[in-house]
Amino acid sequence: MIEMLKAARRCSTPFVSIATMDQFATVSEINKAINNNSPIVTYDCVSGLKPVNEEGQSALATIMGDAEPALFTDPVTVLEACVKLAPEKTVIILVGADRYMDDKKAQQAVINCRDAFKGTQRMVIMLAPTLLSLPMDLSDDTFKLEHEVPDSEGRKVIITNLYNDAELSAPDEVTLKEAIDATRGLSAYAAEQAVAISLTKKGLDIKGLWQRWRQAINATAGLTVDMSGATLDDIGGLDNFKEFSKQIMAGRNPPSAIIRVEEIEKAVAGAGAGGGPGDSSGTSQSILQYILTWMQEENATGLIALGPAGGGKSLSSVAMGSAGNIPTITFDIGAIKGSLVGESEKNARRALATIKALAGTRTFWIGTCNSLANLPPELRRRFQYGVWFFDLPDAKERDLIWKLWLKRYPDVKDVRPKDEGWTGAEIRTAVQTAYDFKCTPKDAARWIVPVCRMAADVVEGLRKQAHNKYNSANKAGTYQYTGISQVKVAPSGRAMNLN
Repeated sequence: MIEMLKAARRCSTPFVSIATMDQFATVSEINKAINNNSPIVTYDCVSGLKPVNEEGQSALATIMGDAEPALFTDPVTVLEACVKLAPEKTVIILVGADRYMDDKKAQQAVINCRDAFKGTQRMVIMLAPTLLSLPMDLSDDTFKLEHEVPDSEGRKVIITNLYNDAELSAPDEVTLKEAIDATRGLSAYAAEQAVAISLTKKGLDIKGLWQRWRQAINATAGLTVDMSGATLDDIGGLDNFKEFSKQIMAGRNPPSAIIRVEEIEKAVAGAGAGGGPGDSSGTSQSILQYILTWMQEENATGLIALGPAGGGKSLSSVAMGSAGNIPTITFDIGAIKGSLVGESEKNARRALATIKALAGTRTFWIGTCNSLANLPPELRRRFQYGVWFFDLPDAKERDLIWKLWLKRYPDVKDVRPKDEGWTGAEIRTAVQTAYDFKCTPKDAARWIVPVCRMAADVVEGLRKQAHNKYNSANKAGTYQYTGISQVKVAPSGRAMNLN
C-alpha cells in the first residue's frame, strides 16, 4: 500500500481512497512514508483540521488564518479553504470519510479540488473501513488502495513485544502459534489490545484470546463465528462429503475459513431471481452484486448444499472447517440489511472486508438451501464445486447417528422408534428429549413430526431434481434417484418403508 501511495504521489494523483481497519495507524504510516517536507493534516467531522507534522502546523496557519477553528468542522468549508490556501504538496487526510462522503456537497467539494491539486502536487486521501462508494466522476479520478491488516509475521512482532513490555519470558512455540492464529484478521491496534488484555503473570490466556477474537468478528454486522465445534467424526453418514472435505483440507491450497450462507435462496430472493418479484429498493440486488464481485475478484470458491431441512448441511460446513482447524463463519445477508439509505451497502462491504482480513483470498463458501428456484445463474457459477444433494440418511447412516447421540447421553436407553425417513436432526431431538423427559427415544418420538411426513412432496421433488445432476453427499458419484418413493406415511402417521 505504501509503495503504491508513493507512486501515486510521484504522479501527482489528486485523490486516493484507502480501505483500512485502523485509520490512525494508517495516518502514522502515511506520515512516515511521505514526510519529506510535505505538510500533512487530518480532518474529521468532530475535530476538524489537525496537523500531523511540523509542516502541517504551518499549513494550518495559512489555511485557517485568524478564523475560528469552529468554522472548519464542515468538510465543504475545509476543502474550499484548502483549494485556495493550502501550500504546495499539502496532503489532506479525511479520517472517517465514510461518515460524510455520502453527502453530494462533500463529493462536489472533493471534485472541485482536482485540477488545482494536480498542478501543485497536493492530495486528498480518504480513509474508511472499506473502499468508498463514490459517484462515477469522482471514482474514476480516485486511486484506490487497501491497507492490509498485519500478517503472521507482523502479529508475531506485536505479541513478542507485549511479552517483553510485561517482562515475561518469551512464549513457547505452541503458545506463540496459537496467539498468532487467534489474532488473524484483526488490525494492529485490535490485536495489540486483545493480547494485552489476555496476558497474565502466568503467561497468555489463549482461551480468553480466542473469545476476544470471536467477539471482534461477531461485532461485524452479518458475521457470526460458529461455535458448535462439530467434527467429521460427529457426522453419521455423508461419506462422500466427508471424503471431499478431507481432500480439500489436505490439498495444495486449503482455505483459511469456511463461509456459510444459510438458506441462500431466501437471502437473495429479493434480487428478483427465478422470475420472482424483485426488491424495489435495490438493496438485495446491491448486496448480491457485492458478493458476486468479491468472490470473483478474490477467487473464492465453494459449493451449494441442497437438501431437506435437518439433513446435515449446516453441520457439515462446521465439520469441514474443523477438518482444517479453521473457523466456520455464518454470513447472514438479512442481518446486513439496514434501515438507512446506504447502510446495507456499507455493512456488506465491511463484512466482506472483514472476511478478507481474516482469510485473505482462501475462503470456501457453502450456501445451504432447500430449493434452487431463486438462485440466479451468476451466483451458482461462483460455486465452483457445484451443487451437492444431502438426502435423508439410509438405515446404515441412521444407525451411526443414533450411536453418536446415544454416546453423548449415556443415561438414555437405546430403545428406538421406527425411524424410516428420519433426519439426523430428528434423531438428535429424540435423544435430547428422552434425556430431558427421562424416557426412551421411542417414547419421545410421539412429539416429533419428521420431515418425511411434513414435506413428503418436497423431499421427493428434490430427489427427482437431483437425479444424475448433482453430487451426492451420502455416496460417491452423482445422486441416483430410485424412481419410487422411499418413505410413505402410514395411516397412523408413522413413516413406513416401501423398499
